[in-house]
Amino acid sequence: MRVSKKLPGTAQDPYWAYPEFPDHARHIRTAPDGTVSLTSIGFGTPNIQHKYSPALWRQVSLITADRDADYFLFDEDDRPVRFVLYDPWMKMTFRDFRGEILSDDEGHGNDVLSALAEYLIKAMAQKPGLSRERILAQLEREYGGDIATKVAEWEKLAAKNGASGSAFLEVQSRSMKQALPMLMGRTT
Repeated sequence: MRVSKKLPGTAQDPYWAYPEFPDHARHIRTAPDGTVSLTSIGFGTPNIQHKYSPALWRQVSLITADRDADYFLFDEDDRPVRFVLYDPWMKMTFRDFRGEILSDDEGHGNDVLSALAEYLIKAMAQKPGLSRERILAQLEREYGGDIATKVAEWEKLAAKNGASGSAFLEVQSRSMKQALPMLMGRTT
């Protein structure tokens, strides 16, 4: 097989006209009827130039093994707590953001990570064995950096923009639910 056969931007690439199309979106499987498999969203090729932390490799291996799960959080006994979204628009949004973070090679994942963290905290911090602090500490082990400060700044920005009470991913999901059918020539 030729090396160029699957390279972005080549004639064999279905997204050849869009070489900047993100890797995690290139691998979305579709059924014969054209429907998208939500379980394939957010699984790009890991960027081998990044040094992924052992905690992030653990996360990637868990979500790769259980494609129905959207994320895994870890309780005070370090047991995985499976996080699953059932609303298809929310699942698509969450997984798109997750894929962006995992395949980010330009450093643009910081805001995306803040949005993902904000939603995980909103949805899961009150669950047994979890808390805001535990979730933030886990994300810092996985991705590095001062996630707690970034999320606090993110939440202040949301409040300033009149979106307090709704996580950014919820707002984004509602926008996609409205816009995507219009872009595809359908109405809901």
